Amino acid sequence: MSATQSTPPFARHEATRREIRARLLDEIPSSYSPFLHLAATTGIGVLLLALGIYGVHALHAVELLAIPSPCSSPTLSSGARTRT
Repeated sequence: MSATQSTPPFARHEATRREIRARLLDEIPSSYSPFLHLAATTGIGVLLLALGIYGVHALHAVELLAIPSPCSSPTLSSGARTRT
C-alpha cells in the first residue's frame, strides 16, 4: 500500500477489536461448554413442545386453520359475559 492511500477502516480498528475480543473470551469460565448450553436450552424447548403436543386431545384438521378468539373459550366466557 502506498503512502498516499489511506488505511481501510477495518484495519485501523483490528488491533482494538482483537484486544476487546481476547478480554471478553478471558472472562468466560473454563467450565463453560457452548455445546452443553445449546443442548440444555434446546432440550428444554423440545420438552415443552412435546408436553404441549401431548396435552392436545381430539384435534381435527380444520382446527389447525385458525386460532380461536379468547371470547369463544368456554372458560373465559362462562359467567363473565352474557349475551343480551
